[in-house]
Amino acid sequence: MKRVVLFVIVGPLIGLLPIVALAGLPAFNGLPMLLGAAYLAGAVPALLTGLVDWRAARLSRGKRALVSAAAGFVLSAAIPWVLNHEFVYFLLVGLFGAIAAAVCSLLASWLSGKFWLSARAA
Repeated sequence: MKRVVLFVIVGPLIGLLPIVALAGLPAFNGLPMLLGAAYLAGAVPALLTGLVDWRAARLSRGKRALVSAAAGFVLSAAIPWVLNHEFVYFLLVGLFGAIAAAVCSLLASWLSGKFWLSARAA
C-alpha cells in the first residue's frame, strides 16, 4: 500500500510538471494555485492508478510501468472527457497522467529495492 500513497503524493506533482514546462515562466506566478488544482483534480486518478499498479505486482517492472501508464491515461483522461468532451484536452491530460503513472511506478520499484531485480527474483 506504500506504492498507492506514493502515487497519491507524487503523481499529481509529476503530472503538473509538463503543464508548467509548456506554459513557461508565467505559470510560476500561479504555482500555488496550480498545485492545488493538480492535487484536487489528480488525487483520485492517482489513487486508482496506484491501486492498479499495486495489483500488477507479479509483472516485471517494465510491464508494470506500462500497465500503470495505460491506467493513468484512461483515468486521467476521463476528467476532461466527462467535463467538456474536448479531444485535445483529453489527449493532453491523458498523456500527462500516463507519464506520471509510469514515473511513479518506476520510482516505487526503485524505492522498494526491487528495481534492479528481475520479476522472478523479486
